[in-house]
Amino acid sequence: MAKRRRGGAGKGRPPQSTEAAAETAADDAAPEIDSEDPQLDLAATPDDEEPPTDSPEPEAEADAAAEGDAEPDEGPEDVSEEEPEEEPEEEPDPASTTDAGGSPDVPDGDQATDNIPGESTLSEDSGIPDAQLNRLSSQDRAEIETLYRRARTAAEEGRLVEAEKGYREVLFRDPGHLKARNNLGYVYDSRGEPARALEEYQAALEIEPENVQLLNNVGAVLGTLGRYGEAEETLRTAQQLAPEDPDVHLNLGLVFFRKGLYTAARESLETAIGLDPESESAYYYLGEACNRLGHIDKALEALERALEIQPRNGRAWYTIGILYDRKREPERASEAYLKAREILDAD
Repeated sequence: MAKRRRGGAGKGRPPQSTEAAAETAADDAAPEIDSEDPQLDLAATPDDEEPPTDSPEPEAEADAAAEGDAEPDEGPEDVSEEEPEEEPEEEPDPASTTDAGGSPDVPDGDQATDNIPGESTLSEDSGIPDAQLNRLSSQDRAEIETLYRRARTAAEEGRLVEAEKGYREVLFRDPGHLKARNNLGYVYDSRGEPARALEEYQAALEIEPENVQLLNNVGAVLGTLGRYGEAEETLRTAQQLAPEDPDVHLNLGLVFFRKGLYTAARESLETAIGLDPESESAYYYLGEACNRLGHIDKALEALERALEIQPRNGRAWYTIGILYDRKREPERASEAYLKAREILDAD
């Protein structure tokens, strides 16, 4: 889950184009599924994103910013590949172990980092691999896990091209490596390629269909792609499996918010906050939903709580400025606008 940004100068509301707001939305990415340290915290970071331009009603721009703020999960607490019986080493057939993306290694340079969405449908070779390919020797498994850890470290340090190549190598040798599959989706998600991320998340979901974190990641990316019906259906499935998972309720709230169903969004976001009182993103979008519903005081309360958790949320400061304008408090509105500009210019 993860994340994108920028601002203006002078007194008043900071300008921003719709394209810029949409660009800020792509920065959320899904973390890995790992029972150890989380790979990256992909909670939405709205402070990195730009404010809407039209005031006092920035509905269109805030909706665009919401497109990339879906919260992919940190992955299941205890997801590990089953240890198959040791058998003589078998070399996998490259033709049958192509990773879900179906493309060759990404080249170095600008081409590797362009935020160009990939194909929106799964490639033919993205299904569950033949079980025999996973009957690896102890030495093979150790080598694969070493490659996986190197790729994971590269992703943590922001070396996404290197991380992608590392995860691809892991998946070439073991196409059923669930964590590598999910984390390759994370790499694409963080590079602003949600369609390619979706391919990897769905391929991982084929391996473990009732994994709540994978369902949440798939639902989040479907929402980013504007496929709201599929996103809601997927997240409802996750909700049935884990009704107390706050991230599932948060992502449902974001889907409803994007669809303009602000009352439903408010309900889901309030549930998410009840389950995770420290969720900045839930408070921020609750404030935005209440703003759309005309509940000014409730919106201010939610946005101020979001700022207690993350003071450098420029979008929250900007919306607070709008709300104080509506309350006919121009001095407080001006202070909030200036604070938003200061944060967004610095970012």
